[in-house]
Amino acid sequence: MANVIARHRAAAARDLAAPVLFIVALKLLIFVVAAVLREGEALPALWQQWDAHWYSLIAEDGYVAEGEARYAIAFFPLYPLAIRLLTPLVGDAFWAALLLSNVASVAGLLLFYRLARLEFSASVAWWALLALLLWPTAYFFNAPYTEGLFLLLSVGAFVAARRSSWLLAGVLGGLAALTRVTGVLLLPALAVEFYLQQRERGERRYALAWPLALIGLGFGIYLLINYQVFGDPFAFLDAQREKWYRSFAWPGAALASRWRDIGLPPWTEYNVMQGLAEFSAGAVLIAAMIWSVLRLRWSYALYVVLVTGAILSSSWIMSTPRLALSAWPIFFLFGQLLVRRPGYRLVWLGTSVALLLTLTARYVQGQWAF
Repeated sequence: MANVIARHRAAAARDLAAPVLFIVALKLLIFVVAAVLREGEALPALWQQWDAHWYSLIAEDGYVAEGEARYAIAFFPLYPLAIRLLTPLVGDAFWAALLLSNVASVAGLLLFYRLARLEFSASVAWWALLALLLWPTAYFFNAPYTEGLFLLLSVGAFVAARRSSWLLAGVLGGLAALTRVTGVLLLPALAVEFYLQQRERGERRYALAWPLALIGLGFGIYLLINYQVFGDPFAFLDAQREKWYRSFAWPGAALASRWRDIGLPPWTEYNVMQGLAEFSAGAVLIAAMIWSVLRLRWSYALYVVLVTGAILSSSWIMSTPRLALSAWPIFFLFGQLLVRRPGYRLVWLGTSVALLLTLTARYVQGQWAF
């Protein structure tokens, strides 16, 4: 028995060796590209851009109800709290954030690969991982943003659920709901997964799903923070509307507006490229959402549908290429496509790598943040 376990562990280690090497190599390449583009600049000057400043602000000062800093309530608390806890060990908030993002993203990407191996063939899992790693905004896995941590927690919640470890799924889902608003969407998706497993086993032990309530509890804690600071559990919605001009709207309305903006003056590089990026990413999400309903397990498909709806149900869509990383099951679809259509691989690879390097350069130069 011990020999069987040892062989199983050795096989699992060999299976993960190539993904680990590729993930680490690509991360190092992105850091090198950024350093070459801005030679002589320290890492904080390269990567502490845009929303990263807000997370640093929360980590250092918490949430406040006055001044410009009051808009920080739009950002969820787990990531900056983790930065604050790590800072005494690392010595600096920026380095704590960078370490957290990169360690979490490596672990999250490996969990994504393991989950893909659970659901699909080895070749599909490998191409799905490549599609995620080479997505044009995957450089955010290197940056002090929540992408890496959210990937780890949300994928981990699904891995636990697929193994029927419902308490772990609930805990990880609750932490995801404290990291990003899309974390709460794990609750209905994992509830569907619980139902599917009960049906497959011919059981009706629905009380066993109680740990999934922890996902709602995670989101409830964030609402409580809103109430304690502002006296309004939904103060974060006011911050989004006042600072970033975002409020709820019919799905697709802002996407259509972005399309119109591409052809309207002033035709600056920023306006045109921003409009193209937002519209293209939104179109990919919509296509993948429909595709997921046809090709993925219902729990994954529901999660993709809900995340896509959340991203596009805004009066002003922004950062859609980055937010698409939250809908990570769509990369299972890309993996299937690239296995079944080998002729697409070269075109996809060239396009993805070119966009990834271009957008990385724009980010570290402080020009764009998609």
